[in-house]
Amino acid sequence: MLRITPLLTASVLASAATPASAATIFSQDFSRGLGSKESVVSNVAGSWGVHNGYLGHSAEYSPNERSLYIADLGLNAYENIDFTFDLTEYTERSYDYVTWFTGHYNAAGTLVFNTFGQITQGYGTGSGSYKFSLAALERDQLFGFRFTSDHAIQYAGVQIDNLQINGTRSGPPIDLPSTPAVPEPATWAMMIVGFALVGGMVRRRSGSADCVTA
Repeated sequence: MLRITPLLTASVLASAATPASAATIFSQDFSRGLGSKESVVSNVAGSWGVHNGYLGHSAEYSPNERSLYIADLGLNAYENIDFTFDLTEYTERSYDYVTWFTGHYNAAGTLVFNTFGQITQGYGTGSGSYKFSLAALERDQLFGFRFTSDHAIQYAGVQIDNLQINGTRSGPPIDLPSTPAVPEPATWAMMIVGFALVGGMVRRRSGSADCVTA
């Protein structure tokens, strides 16, 4: 006779209730250039782009230059999103000013809805690893950030590398059809318990019928 112990049932149900863990949504080290869903825009032609395995300026960037990096990532399917990257700055002057924008951009790189993220200001070099929350973008499809040179002097180049975005999947993208797939582990767990319960009931009924006809 098939028996389902409370321990087995509890362990299966516990596995069904286990929350999803954070996963890497996107990573880019620029060793192979830009991907098909990435683009760069600058108001100074030829300055901002991918150069020798990093994203940034090939030389000095000009006064009042605006540089924008955009990636179509489908962040609307995730929550608890964070963004990390490595930044290297080479300065000619004693003061650097870098403004990071996080917002919703259209395919042409125009800012549609802007959320001011972190603003990083530094004297001398501002090199290092940075991590920002992208919670404000959890329902957006596109992601972007911008460098701003707002002083009337020239700065030396800036390099960005090892971009990584992590998050917890919350559902299918709102602009893409949801296609049936292999059942999730939680679904399998519930199905196993259900099949086992039904099998036990069938066996008990079969045993009762044998007793009546004997």
